[in-house]
This record gives sequence, structure tokens and C-alpha cells, in this order.
Amino acid sequence: MKLEEIVALSVKHNVSDLHLCNSAAPRWRRQGRLQPAPFPAPDIANLLNDWLDAAQLLHWRGTRPD
Repeated sequence: MKLEEIVALSVKHNVSDLHLCNSAAPRWRRQGRLQPAPFPAPDIANLLNDWLDAAQLLHWRGTRPD
């Protein structure tokens, strides 16, 4: 699932917060309650590849360009 699809689904369900993490199932806040999101955990690295440039990806991975 692409980030755009996740955000669109969140908007459709009136979600105020979206929690995505490599080590946990996705969760979102609806009507003030934190709930499991109804989609599988996305691969965060793949999501970030679409949104970050090369320098930002290196920083996210904990490495620095020379």
C-alpha cells in the first residue's frame, strides 16, 4: 500500500492521527481513541523511498554522505 492510499483511507475514516512504525502494527486515532488500522503494516523504507531524496534517505538510515 502506498502512502497516498494510506492517507486517503485515513481521511475517508475521519482519522486525526496515523501511527506507522517498522516494529508495530499500524494504528490510528478515530473519535479520540487509538485503534488498530484496517490495513497491513507497510514497509516504511519503501514508503520513504517515494518521499525522501537521496541525502534524506542516508540521514534516515543513520549514514552520512561523504
